[in-house]
Amino acid sequence: MKKNFLFSLLFTGMALFASGMELVTNGTSSYTIVLPEKPTAVEETAAKELQNYLKKISGALLPVVRTPEFKGNSIRLGQSPENARLLGIDFSGLKPDEIILKKTGNDLILTGDSTRGVLYAVYEFLEDLGVRRWTRWDTDIPVRKTILLKNYDIRYAPPFAGRDRLGGPVGEFAAWMRVNGHYLGIPESYGGILKLVGWCHTFGMMIPRQQYFEKHPEYFALVNGRRGPWFPSCGEVQLCLTNPDVLRLLTEETLAWLRKEKNPRIISVSQNDSWGKMADNYCRCSNCRAIDEREGSPAGSLLHAVNQIADAVKKEFPQVLVETLAYQYTVKPPKTIRPRDNVIIRYCTRKNTLYPIASQENARTREEIKAWSKAADKLYIWDYTSNFSNTMMPYPSWRPFAENLRFLAENHAVSVLEQGYSCGEAGDLIPVQNYLLCKLMWNPYQDQEKLTGEVLEGYYGAAAPELRKYMDVSWEIYRKNQLAVKTAARNNAFGDMVASRVLSKLPLADLLVLRNCFDRAEELVKNDAEKLRRVRIAAMAVNFPILYSDEAYYKNAEKPEGRALREKINLLKLAEKTRKTVESLHRPDRYKEAAEASLERYIGSAEKYITGDWNKGRKVPPEFAGIAGDDLRIYGQEDFSLFSSKAGENLGYPVIKVGKSKGWKVHFSFDASHHLENSEWQVLIGLKTRFKGKPGGMVAADVTSTHFPARWIKLSEIMGDQFKYLDLGRHRLDGRHGYIALSASGVEQQLEMQYLILIRNGNYPNTEVPDICRNLNPEDYRIISSGKFNFWDNENRRSGHAVVVRSGKNSSLQCPLPALKGNWKIYLDMRADGPISGNAAEVWSKNGGHRRIYKLNEIGGNTYKAVEFGTADLSAPGLLTFSRLHPAAALHVRNVILVRQ
Repeated sequence: MKKNFLFSLLFTGMALFASGMELVTNGTSSYTIVLPEKPTAVEETAAKELQNYLKKISGALLPVVRTPEFKGNSIRLGQSPENARLLGIDFSGLKPDEIILKKTGNDLILTGDSTRGVLYAVYEFLEDLGVRRWTRWDTDIPVRKTILLKNYDIRYAPPFAGRDRLGGPVGEFAAWMRVNGHYLGIPESYGGILKLVGWCHTFGMMIPRQQYFEKHPEYFALVNGRRGPWFPSCGEVQLCLTNPDVLRLLTEETLAWLRKEKNPRIISVSQNDSWGKMADNYCRCSNCRAIDEREGSPAGSLLHAVNQIADAVKKEFPQVLVETLAYQYTVKPPKTIRPRDNVIIRYCTRKNTLYPIASQENARTREEIKAWSKAADKLYIWDYTSNFSNTMMPYPSWRPFAENLRFLAENHAVSVLEQGYSCGEAGDLIPVQNYLLCKLMWNPYQDQEKLTGEVLEGYYGAAAPELRKYMDVSWEIYRKNQLAVKTAARNNAFGDMVASRVLSKLPLADLLVLRNCFDRAEELVKNDAEKLRRVRIAAMAVNFPILYSDEAYYKNAEKPEGRALREKINLLKLAEKTRKTVESLHRPDRYKEAAEASLERYIGSAEKYITGDWNKGRKVPPEFAGIAGDDLRIYGQEDFSLFSSKAGENLGYPVIKVGKSKGWKVHFSFDASHHLENSEWQVLIGLKTRFKGKPGGMVAADVTSTHFPARWIKLSEIMGDQFKYLDLGRHRLDGRHGYIALSASGVEQQLEMQYLILIRNGNYPNTEVPDICRNLNPEDYRIISSGKFNFWDNENRRSGHAVVVRSGKNSSLQCPLPALKGNWKIYLDMRADGPISGNAAEVWSKNGGHRRIYKLNEIGGNTYKAVEFGTADLSAPGLLTFSRLHPAAALHVRNVILVRQ
């Protein structure tokens, strides 16, 4: 196919210099900016942008008038009848976001599609004058007292009507970069966004599991003989799409959502997001399976349902399109079912990011896109460009940007979303990636090498050659590791995303080579403070993995590899320089996917990781003085968020004077930057209070957490002049993030807190250990407290250290089982209230296929009993499910205990 046909790229002439024609001469201009008589908000914005930038470039302030018949030298903006006459066109025939730059006589017409075209034409003109916006904060504006007016004759429509970049461009900067996606926050006066009602993964919002599963398990996917199997850390369950009630509810919700919108254009009706154990949890009931087997893909039952919903939408909202995802198990098109003419297919790529989609490395993705291109009139693309496992490491995904976008355009993609991961600065050359992707989505036939040189030289100045070298060397490093990338991509449905998770680290030797590029780059711009800051931000993608390498860990400092690293780099100086760079960011940013930790927290922990001094030289209470440094974590005033509480001091120790009013007072957040994973930690809190009167059974405070049950603290436990350290149990504080919080009860008291203390595998006096574990080595048992349990029925609740199950037979309570090596015997620490006879509970697990019914005479009464469940191989994560059986009973579950066999 010809490029002109594909892109409506109609250059009817060249933009040549006109002989002697000057827009601005020595800082003055005879030109006027002319708007239509009743300009739109976007046309008004276009005039202001043009006026402001021309003044910044030349000093000339061009007046703005709303008189289309204006006589005199002018820059004419927008869709006035006069502009249509001068151009000889009908504006209604323009394509989405099409632009026109045309010199007629002494005048210049800048116009285009009614939504954004005139603004984009102005930006095209300003960029031709040399204006560059590199990020939302950084703009280069040339100084030119004289501006020559070229013989512009350009008409251009971008190949993609939708252009979206997650990871940087937002607001007015996004408008400048000619992107228009859902989450970009572009004001309506700058053209607005292409809003997508619901965004994506909407099945769970339309038919929530929490609302429907108890009474209607048949609404959810049948997988391995069970309806709606759910694993808490693996996303959401899918629906049974051939169930008529499911189809009815989806249709009703879709129409209800649309009725709430003003002028809706697109709505998402799409499968839930799920991964890991739930990556392919689509329905295998006889009806769904029959469609999918006939169509050769689970996309068959999906599209069969979405088409019916789209038919209902078309009757009431004929202008609205229905988007659904080709994602995970639905990426392969069905053999015969085709999307309705108001249905959008959003194909989500799964590929080796280092190579073009059209290459043999990505043959599967290439063929799937080609197949959808033939099957769907409206094909949208969701493409991934980031390392979701570690955003702060080299990840050279930019090499095939232009080639990929050309491939998508030639296969009739209407819209492209390029998913990155950043607030616009931090990450692997994020400003460069954003610039390239936005420019290439606008026109994928531009020279990517030329664009790369432009942004490197413009943004990094004299350091550009070393940044270019860094790009080349980092890609070569990944090419060397191609086998690992390819293997992960081929063995998992996610391909691209999971491959990046596999590559969460690079060899230290390679990182040091890349660090040398930045050493030279910093030297080249050492006298330019802003360029040096930008180079150092880019260098963080190398600094962080060096600082958190195994060789940098303090326990390896005296090993040969640890000594070798310290001979080459002063790690503490690198940590300090990186900390200052993090502080220089315009906006705080994150490290790893789903806000696992902020960059501030990670760099704040780097020095501790390197030195082993986790306690910042804090004064250690004498009862903990003998505990090794890395096994003791002391958190004080500066680690907490305080609410109606004040920092103070007592006998040389920092303390917090807790507010008297009832409610949350002290909050401690922990995440991966604290390096608490792979260990059990005894949690202790130091408190004291003064209270007038007899405390009786009155409560002073309570401690709550994401990782263990609430603990009520009585006044009698902490009264006096000495801080008392109360044991909150031993817990695995793993996961992406969590908190521990202290709340006051509201009684009249003088409550103070000293430290929150964590002891690795601690056994500080009075730690409660189940009898069956008392004589065991701590490594030979695990206690999963009720704080890790999942439950969702309204009548279920936490009580003390237990979860009480009072309703439901369908998965009322679930306990995740960790992946552990070998066989483990499982004990259930539980009891039941109610009658003395009958069945109390059913407990079952996929690990080992165990299922057991417990009778009331076994576990009834007020005393918890550690009853045996069975022995299981826990080499893979699992799940225990508890269901109450007796309608008059209440099941109390406190712990699940695992004992190594």
